[in-house]
Amino acid sequence: SALDRPQDAVDHFERALELQPRGTIVHYQLALAYRKLGDMEAARSHLEQRGDGEVGFPDPLMSAIEPLKNEDVVEAVIEMAASPEEHDDREVGIFAKAYLAKLPQAVDQIHTAIDSLTRDAADLECSSAAAARNRQVCARLHFAAAAVRLENGDLGGVRQEVEAALILEPKMAGAILLLGHVLERTGDLEAAVERYTAALEIDPDNIKALQSRANARCSLRRDREATED
Repeated sequence: SALDRPQDAVDHFERALELQPRGTIVHYQLALAYRKLGDMEAARSHLEQRGDGEVGFPDPLMSAIEPLKNEDVVEAVIEMAASPEEHDDREVGIFAKAYLAKLPQAVDQIHTAIDSLTRDAADLECSSAAAARNRQVCARLHFAAAAVRLENGDLGGVRQEVEAALILEPKMAGAILLLGHVLERTGDLEAAVERYTAALEIDPDNIKALQSRANARCSLRRDREATED
């Protein structure tokens, strides 16, 4: 693959481009391979030639090629949380975990954004739709903070964040799933199974919730139920 054998990948994909110059997927694979080889200029060049649609932020490869300033990364997560049509809860959590975990003030900055949104909602006469949107964004920001805390091993902090998120958005499957993980890691397996089940009731196709419930049931020696999962 482009990551396992980057030089071979470059040779093969360059030949593929000679045969199919408009191969946009090939450009992306070449960008991956060149990045692995440390040739960032070539990686950037091929990434910019992706013609299969705009390279929207946050593109993981672009972020790796051109690292953002710390304050920009925090702002990006806040913007992602405010754009549920473009970025689902899972993407917000993954990006926050990957890019904010090593930033000492990241959680504080997220909370500042939550406080600002809360004040704005209190100061303005919001419609019910605007108020619901505000709650959703704040819940997603709590979820982002929970992901950062989880990466840093702060299970108590994770629980506080997801519980705050669930007060605002009770049917936020990702937050329920994350609460299940905290409960499982702190030894409350029965409660963890309940949370995984609740997450699946909201999002039946959530493979991670299904796998987590199976693992917890296996630890409880409920093998038949674990096999069914």
